[in-house]
Formats: sequence, structure tokens, C-alpha cells
Amino acid sequence: MASRKKNMDVFLKEVFVRYIAIQDADYKKAQSVFNSVFDQVKQKMCEQDSYYGKYANEVLNAGSVYDGIKVGRLDEFDLDVVVRLPISYEDGDLGIVVENQRPGFVKLKIASAFDHLDKQQVSLLIRRVL
Repeated sequence: MASRKKNMDVFLKEVFVRYIAIQDADYKKAQSVFNSVFDQVKQKMCEQDSYYGKYANEVLNAGSVYDGIKVGRLDEFDLDVVVRLPISYEDGDLGIVVENQRPGFVKLKIASAFDHLDKQQVSLLIRRVL
């Protein structure tokens, strides 16, 4: 019985690779086009907003394309643009405390770091981070 399961697994993997999975050449071409477009968008965003240019320098790839499970067409790319907030990230009463109590779950304790954030001038907030 184990032999039949192994044969079926091999067969299904071959079907996936040949007929369902995005081919490497297609992926590379689509990724190249996407990167070109995103680089231009990111440049324009930096020109429009100095805060974005200074604090949004990390981009993380995510989603089914990067997990290798995207099927059909390459009609979307997921990414996360990490933007730092103008607050203290130090542990303690005035910062953010990250608690990893169990795998797959993260708890953020935010004390007064965001108090009245909406009423402060952006320039004052940026100076605090520097």
C-alpha cells in the first residue's frame, strides 16, 4: 500500500511540475517586469514624501508566488513595505514590549507610545526618532 501512495505522490508531483506550476522562465520574466514597475513607484513615493523615503526602506516578498504555490497566471505579486513609526521601540513603560509566549503568536504591549500621536506634528515626531 505504501508503494502505491509513493507512486501516486510521484505522479501528482510530475503533473504539478509539467502542467500546473508556473514555469521558471515565466516567473523570471514576470518578476523582472514587476520589479521594474515597483522600483519606479517606490522612487516616486520617495520623491513625494520624505518620511517614506527615510523610513520605508525594507520590502519583504510574500504570498503564493514566493511560496512556490501560485498556479494559473502571474497576475499578482504580494509584498510588504515596512514603514517604521516615529516612536520609541525600546522595552519599558514608554515603548513597545514584544512577548513571544508561544509559537505562532506574538503579543505587543504598547503603553503610552501612541498617546496623542495624531495631534503631534510629523516633524517633531521624526526628530524624536533621530
